[in-house]
Amino acid sequence: MSLSMLLVGCAGNVSQLNKAITQAAATPSSEIDLEQYRLQLGDVISVVFYGNPEMDQKVIVKPDGNISLFLVGDIQADGLTLTELEARVEEEYSTQMKSPEIRLTMDRFLGYNIYVGGEVVDPGTYPLTKGLTLLQAIFLAGGFNENAKANRVIIYSRPEGGELGRYQKIVVDVSKMLKGKADFQDPKLKPFDTIFVSRSNIVKVDLFVDQYINRLVPFPVVQVLSFILLWERLRD
Repeated sequence: MSLSMLLVGCAGNVSQLNKAITQAAATPSSEIDLEQYRLQLGDVISVVFYGNPEMDQKVIVKPDGNISLFLVGDIQADGLTLTELEARVEEEYSTQMKSPEIRLTMDRFLGYNIYVGGEVVDPGTYPLTKGLTLLQAIFLAGGFNENAKANRVIIYSRPEGGELGRYQKIVVDVSKMLKGKADFQDPKLKPFDTIFVSRSNIVKVDLFVDQYINRLVPFPVVQVLSFILLWERLRD
């Protein structure tokens, strides 16, 4: 088989895969799941006091992870859901007020991102919206390019409650999944997941690290993932 015929065949296969991804992946939601959202540094919260509007205030989650409130001072907010923080705020104010009724709402939030790199058309950072799955993330990144190895798509995911720097690796055969031959469903993504679509043949490991890690994944995830993915490329 000539090289030109081989390339045409690969392009056709990629086109079929991308068509199958488009059909299999429902349109990604544009909503953020605020019930499950855990507060981060820089988020802005409105604190509303029923019956005491003079106490209403807007607060930001500071670099130390706290918010500062009238009368009660600092309260840890980073990593809590809005509901959890609301309960904590009411508890603190119950020492200063009689039966306080307080409602917290998000005024501005950073949201969560996921990162899609490797052999996709438009690698980059994408918002983690409600229920986003692996296929939807690949769809958002423009689908596979002609060099993609669809039977080796890797998700690097931080385990629930895990420390920064400790990542779980999941290898997904998207080709098999699209054909209905996989023993699992399209996995839902978690905050800060990194998806890497392997390349059929890759030689320049240094170029890979620069192109797909240093330029796409912000610090400190860069340092955590670069040596993991470098090792992954050396295995292939």
